[in-house]
Amino acid sequence: MCEQCMSQVGWRRSLLKLDFLGVSESRWTSSGRMKRTTGETVLYRGREDDSHHEGVAIIMHHMMNKVWRSSRTVLVPS
Repeated sequence: MCEQCMSQVGWRRSLLKLDFLGVSESRWTSSGRMKRTTGETVLYRGREDDSHHEGVAIIMHHMMNKVWRSSRTVLVPS
């Protein structure tokens, strides 16, 4: 997902006062985690074959990062 798209999605998440926002059809490959300059954490999972489709992502408010880390959440590959 491009930085401009991430900014728009992050702005929408904060506008709607959502702690977590799920994104389908993200274009990342593999899986990972990144922290944005806004403090939001992005968890993503995509295909392993470098095909940029069928990915998912979760964007969470920076305060929810502590909650997520303390839980026993498991992301299951599709």
